Amino acid sequence: MKTDRPHGPPLDAYARIRPGDALPGATLAVTRESIRAFGEATLDFNALHFDDDAAARHGVAGAPPEVIAHGMSTFSLITRMVTDWARPLGAGHRRLETRWRLPARPGDTLRAGAIVKQILETAGGRWVVLDVEVRNQHDQILATGEAMVKFPRPETPPRGSGNGNAQAVRNP
Repeated sequence: MKTDRPHGPPLDAYARIRPGDALPGATLAVTRESIRAFGEATLDFNALHFDDDAAARHGVAGAPPEVIAHGMSTFSLITRMVTDWARPLGAGHRRLETRWRLPARPGDTLRAGAIVKQILETAGGRWVVLDVEVRNQHDQILATGEAMVKFPRPETPPRGSGNGNAQAVRNP
């Protein structure tokens, strides 16, 4: 998106957003290494994510029996996508509600996507509501949900600033 200023977000990008607009997606290649790194970063060492036999015993293994990725890594992909879209526009990601549908496994390539569902103006701010989802390389839906992004109100000129062409007046 072209900005209206040399530095900073486009002037009132919120006004140009329409229901049905799609956000640029984000992708993640799931590997045993990415699962291990996420587990280390979050201190989540549940055996379902590291031990094929444990995953099989708990009924989450695929064929062949295999570990699953952390569900929060799927949700973090949504957060990255929404934040990457919102921040350059001067907005902030404020809420995410999601539901897991299927686990991600090593070898999967995840793709997050979002569509603008609703645009709201309330006393608390200007909001864009997004329908979000994550699919794998087989086009299976792994996660669905809704995100909210808050946009700042347009800057208003200070009182008494007129049309911006005021000239300084000196006291004699």
